Amino acid sequence: SSYSSWGSGWADVAAPGGNGQNGNCLNTVLSTIPGGWGCIQGTSMAAPHTTGVTALIISQLGRSQTDFRVDPDKVYRQLTRTAVDMGDKGYDKCFGSGRIDSLRAVQNDTTYKFVQTPACPE
Repeated sequence: SSYSSWGSGWADVAAPGGNGQNGNCLNTVLSTIPGGWGCIQGTSMAAPHTTGVTALIISQLGRSQTDFRVDPDKVYRQLTRTAVDMGDKGYDKCFGSGRIDSLRAVQNDTTYKFVQTPACPE
């Protein structure tokens, strides 16, 4: 997104956050809002996507029915190695390992997948 940044270091992964104007559902994220539904964008959308995929990974990698503790490094590796590469091929400053993908994460699909997108100005 034009308003996005990657902080003081490099991004680890990217997540859907929208790239338009709030209210335009063609290029923002449909979400629940107080009183119904709305299309909004930003880290308010990307962070829940990442949290949800992380929870799915933990549910898959947990060792028992009652204890879903998983080493954070193991979750991180699963999140990054199942991401879909974007931007410049390989790890880059804007997209890190790529866009997270919940289905690939829970199916342990680590085959290389690349989606052509504009490269970011690094």
